[in-house]
Amino acid sequence: MEPTYRSDDPRLEACALHEFSDAELREKLEYEKKRPQPNKARILAVEREVARREASRQVHHGDGQASAPPEPPQEPPQEPEADPDSAPWDLVERVAKAERERDKLQSALGDMQLDLHQARREKKEAERKRREAERQAEESLRKGGTEPGAQEPEPEPEPEPAPEALKDPLRSDEPLSHCEPIPDEAFEDLPDVLAEPTSWWSRRHKRDVFLTSALGILSGCLPNVHGWWGSDVPSAHGPNLFTCFVAGAAGGKSAGTYARGLAQSVHEQITERAERRIADWQARKKEHEADDDSEPFTEPRPPEQGLWVPANASYAQLLHTLHDNEERGIVFSSEIDTVADALGQDWGNFDSLFRKAYHHEADDQGRRETGNIRIEDPHVSLVLGGTDRQFVNLVGSAENGLYSRLCLYYFDAADGYRSQRPTRKGIDRANRLDALAGKVGRLWSDLDAREVPIKFQLEEHQWATLDGAVEPLHQETQRHGFSHLLSIPRRSGLWAFRIAMILTVLRAHVSGATLGRADTLTPTDEDLQAALTIASTYADHALRFGRARLEDGEHRSPKDLRISVMLANTDEKFTSRDAYTAARAEGIDVTDRTLRDDLRTAADRGLLERIASSGWRKR
Repeated sequence: MEPTYRSDDPRLEACALHEFSDAELREKLEYEKKRPQPNKARILAVEREVARREASRQVHHGDGQASAPPEPPQEPPQEPEADPDSAPWDLVERVAKAERERDKLQSALGDMQLDLHQARREKKEAERKRREAERQAEESLRKGGTEPGAQEPEPEPEPEPAPEALKDPLRSDEPLSHCEPIPDEAFEDLPDVLAEPTSWWSRRHKRDVFLTSALGILSGCLPNVHGWWGSDVPSAHGPNLFTCFVAGAAGGKSAGTYARGLAQSVHEQITERAERRIADWQARKKEHEADDDSEPFTEPRPPEQGLWVPANASYAQLLHTLHDNEERGIVFSSEIDTVADALGQDWGNFDSLFRKAYHHEADDQGRRETGNIRIEDPHVSLVLGGTDRQFVNLVGSAENGLYSRLCLYYFDAADGYRSQRPTRKGIDRANRLDALAGKVGRLWSDLDAREVPIKFQLEEHQWATLDGAVEPLHQETQRHGFSHLLSIPRRSGLWAFRIAMILTVLRAHVSGATLGRADTLTPTDEDLQAALTIASTYADHALRFGRARLEDGEHRSPKDLRISVMLANTDEKFTSRDAYTAARAEGIDVTDRTLRDDLRTAADRGLLERIASSGWRKR
């Protein structure tokens, strides 16, 4: 027998329970109670209707004599019934339930954010204490070591630099004597791939060398990531960096070679994929040649590929290698002479390729023997290490465009004798480096599989932070007459942008973000500040090295020197006559008209602003 009650009865949705017969109501009540997920609201509504009808029938009883109806049962406040023309009758309850769940989730999210903030603070403090303990232990070993469990002596504090020399690399009489390490705050909250290995080094310059090398290497392991840079006509920039660490012989540069291990998994994946392609090609060739009636096999052999690009290759070989590697690769050399010697050969001279590759500009070469070789969108990372003499031979002068593209870290420190006997801690660190390389390999695999690059972008307040950090150094360089070094502060902003890109991608991967499907990435304010701190250190060292090793007294133009003298020897507000007098006092013998033109040039550069007909104010 067909049931009289249907779950899709339109009377249910209109809350027209009075249209049901008593039998239908009873059947409906039993049906609703037996459902796997009973609708409590419907059950309550039916029970109310049944109670109403029972009360109505008891008004007249027995011989038909009327009697007073019993007191109706106490019921909870009636919820407003929905309009028959509106949404289903249980929509209000569902909305209220959703709002309660939302409030619970918001409360839980707030608690989680507080816990996360506290955890980050505790992590920073723990990392600081661990680095300090590691530094003390390593210092103790360097000085001779102690027996296990013995009291270790307190490490000697590193000498404090002269504050005035540190603040202004353009005024110091001995620029290189005050090249400071990267500030500790830049290491307080690095992504795990960088935080752990940088904590292994007790000497700050070794820690910095490792970080400098690691940033350059990791920048070549992040395909399909770019951010827009430039105001007039923006262009897409990848994270690729050119980094260089320079010091005296045996000064601790070996720390930079350990960073190469972070890319080992990426290199193996690239070479294995290329070998599979070659094996498949060989199989197809063999099968084709086995068929006597077939046409000659003309399919080109797939190229051999790898992550590393040889540093001593010729210009043509370098172009060929990049072309075979899908226009990507890392040039790594712990001896700058390897690259400098290649540049000095007739077949070398590929510094122009590096300058173009830094901005992902196309390059080509046409030869009779090899034909035309062209790369459209190169993504090359460069990591170099060596002595200051080797570095001077490489760049030649501060006006070489390659110099301003290099994130330079300079240090002058000689380590004392240390036994090279392997320790358990050292072996464990080597194993940990392999594990970190595995993380980098998985990150590269996720990014390489993407069809569309991830867009890296800064928020408005972050652009203001970046500009606020770069502009003062740019103005100071102009003010002191070092216009030939202006490209360093200009490019330091791009260094920070790319470093922030690296830190953001690493952090997103550690946090579990699905980089295979993400569209955009924005750095945290902390990662941007760390990037600016690191880039500012590189800019400071580059300016100091340029003044100390690459300046021969002829780089600064007479105009730049005159402007520098007038600005250095006048008050915050001054007149044109004050500036002329200051120039004459320093032996400058030119006409007032020339000096007036110089002041106008300084104003055009943003160094001055006019406040009266002959008055000026320094900016």
